[in-house]
Amino acid sequence: MKHTIEVDAKTAWQNTGIKCRANQKIKIVANHDSKWTANPATGKYGAAGINIVAKPYYCLPGAHEGALVGNFMGEHHSHPFSVSTHYEGQVPFDCELHLSINDDVPGHYGAGFKDNEGFMKVEIELL
Repeated sequence: MKHTIEVDAKTAWQNTGIKCRANQKIKIVANHDSKWTANPATGKYGAAGINIVAKPYYCLPGAHEGALVGNFMGEHHSHPFSVSTHYEGQVPFDCELHLSINDDVPGHYGAGFKDNEGFMKVEIELL
């Protein structure tokens, strides 16, 4: 079943409402026409983000700043992962899928999510 959602750049770990089962295959594809930004000074860009490695306090440190990232959130644990423009993988445990722009969650380095703009249209398919 395919789902299409818009991930708001101002919302950290937006719940997609999609429930996933352990070992289920999932495919996530970002729309190449959608644009957003985690820092208005850099302009808007696509799901791959900008070529700066995210620091601690970001949704997914080590991934690109401003990139599309996902998180399998279960009852007792979570598993964040990089989506960027495309992700195909296996769900690690029963969970709900959350998506976000990769930004500074607590606003440790600046405005955090408060100054973000745009959205990313995403297609999600459970296989």
